Amino acid sequence: MRMVLTGRESLIRLIGKRRRFLPNRHTILSDPNPNPNPNPNPIQAVEEPPQSDNNDDVQCPVCGRSLPGDNDHINSHLDACLSQPKPTTPSTKRKFSQRTLLQLNFTLSNSKPKFQNLTHDSNNSPVPLPQNDESEKEEEEEVPENHEAEFDSTIAATSLSSSSVNNDVPDDSKPEDVLGATFETFIVGRKYADNPEEMCAGAAISFLRDPQNVKDPNAIKVVSADSVCGKSLGFLPRELAQYLSPLIDNYGFGFQGHVTSVPKHSLDIVPIQIMCRRTSDGESKYANETFKCLWKNAQRVVEFASRNPPSSVKYQLNFGLMLHEVLRNNIHLLTEDEKTYMESFTLLSNDSQRLFIRLYTRKGPWFRMSNISYPEIVDTQKAVKGLAEKEYIHSIEDANKLCESDLNDILNILSVCELREIWCILLKKSGVHGMKKQHLISSILSTDNSVPWPQLSTMILDRTGSCIRISSKAESLMWRTERLFFLNGEQDLSSFLLVDMGKIKYPAYNCIISEPIFSNRNNLLSYEEAIEVAQITDEALDANKIDVVLRCINIAESCVSTDFPIQCSTSESVSSIRHVFTSSWVYSKVVTVGISFLEREHRYIDAINLLQWLLNVFTCDVRRGYWTLRLSVDLEHLGYIDESLQVAENGLLDPWIRAGSRMALQRRVLRLGKPPRRWKVPSFSRSALRKIPEGDH
Repeated sequence: MRMVLTGRESLIRLIGKRRRFLPNRHTILSDPNPNPNPNPNPIQAVEEPPQSDNNDDVQCPVCGRSLPGDNDHINSHLDACLSQPKPTTPSTKRKFSQRTLLQLNFTLSNSKPKFQNLTHDSNNSPVPLPQNDESEKEEEEEVPENHEAEFDSTIAATSLSSSSVNNDVPDDSKPEDVLGATFETFIVGRKYADNPEEMCAGAAISFLRDPQNVKDPNAIKVVSADSVCGKSLGFLPRELAQYLSPLIDNYGFGFQGHVTSVPKHSLDIVPIQIMCRRTSDGESKYANETFKCLWKNAQRVVEFASRNPPSSVKYQLNFGLMLHEVLRNNIHLLTEDEKTYMESFTLLSNDSQRLFIRLYTRKGPWFRMSNISYPEIVDTQKAVKGLAEKEYIHSIEDANKLCESDLNDILNILSVCELREIWCILLKKSGVHGMKKQHLISSILSTDNSVPWPQLSTMILDRTGSCIRISSKAESLMWRTERLFFLNGEQDLSSFLLVDMGKIKYPAYNCIISEPIFSNRNNLLSYEEAIEVAQITDEALDANKIDVVLRCINIAESCVSTDFPIQCSTSESVSSIRHVFTSSWVYSKVVTVGISFLEREHRYIDAINLLQWLLNVFTCDVRRGYWTLRLSVDLEHLGYIDESLQVAENGLLDPWIRAGSRMALQRRVLRLGKPPRRWKVPSFSRSALRKIPEGDH
């Protein structure tokens, strides 16, 4: 069951990690009349959605609403209307059980399943499938040189659930399609070999199941076929073994192969080629669905390994997986320029890719080149040059290129001692040992000194040296990529790390989505701008900037579209999942948090107006209980007891108000509705006042 949060925590979880660059900040805060239709993202002009051939509006036969004449709008609206019961009386029964993405029965007709190589958590968010191998612990910790562990977790990041079925497998698959097929893979676990030094190219190898292996019951041991006793050479990667071991155990499959090359280091992985050989078992069972699934998944693991050699580190492979999935499943949301830009990342050198990911996950935005050093990056200077050529980073080496708008961020990377030196030079005095870093920066920025800007910028760059930061275009696109991949603001690239380390384990299942979350680019850009407004609101609340908070509340109220109200969040239709990814949903959270702010400022009339507006606009929403309760409380604060009681009584007739909010309203009715205001005792009086002892559920 999905928990519904209504306060500041809800906004924080929606925003997730704050963006360093907000492309619409200036427009949002400067436009005197907020436009309900948000402006396009400055990264790229918005592509106009294709217009329907039929320009005539039609009327919905269910609710009578006027709709555009295209089939997409009509079908989506009818599905939502027909799936929503009409609670006309208080006695109308309605199913209130909340559903997650796991429980919804999606179907797909003419396209491949979405998120086939992802798993999802209980919050309906796709995450990489779990891995049991250990990964790098923290950002600054060294990456292990043993490529065995790297390869194991690499394949785990894209392994599929054994229950998933791929649409590419033909129904008439026969044994001849697989027998004799070859795989290019590797021998891992060389430290467990009998003699790691003995290995030569072209040596014949065979494979033995090792079900008693305590670390992996699917383990397949690689042994030398030339020796009499069959010396152990290592193991097949566990993510490939999990699909090949059932083929050996249940289908009588056999494999043989040879070593293709020998690495310089005796414990490094060894490239091999294996071939499926014919067995004496019956071949009729090779055509069943389970066999097809196992075989196809094994092919996928091998294919991914060929595209991502083990020389890549884990976080690099995970980042590549995220880009690949977003480009595959959300291609309709990206412009050609954005697709080319994202695809160019895979063409960068390993050092450039790793450096970008490292910088992207750090706070920033500016970094000293002298402080950038990672053991897995061989040539940092060359990596920076490659990123700069593709416009993934922006560098400053000359004081003439330093902009005044970047001054505050540049000063933040200086140490306190360096800031003191600059402060003393500017004011021509000493004695600043008691000032903290932020006070020094504020003092330097606000000092009315006679030092010209070129001299000040030179003074700063002399201490920082060459500096780099991620470009605004790269930051915006990668932020969008994370949103489209995880579908929330809580998860980021650290989720991969937690899965790699085995700290988090998600259930593996196949999720087939009939429609994309964002139907077109305009919806995505509107949603992103709403997230920006939410972040600006959160920042303003932290800084106690009342005018900015009020500005964001007005923007949110003016931008909510009432043409298509939010549909039932417990409905069986796909729109019930998609509505939480609309700008209206985000703006409703901004207004809800704004109401709490207004209540704190004792501006109850403004809070009451907003609560009434929310209840009128969002007629089908699980948050109606919270809004109704706050409306009743605020009316009581102003002394309108009769109106407060009436709101609480009407709320009990609302089928969307349940659980804790319903009990709170019942208690308000009992407290406010005492004689002579109400003579009749409500039927729920005994249950509402019942004290529930601890431990009862």
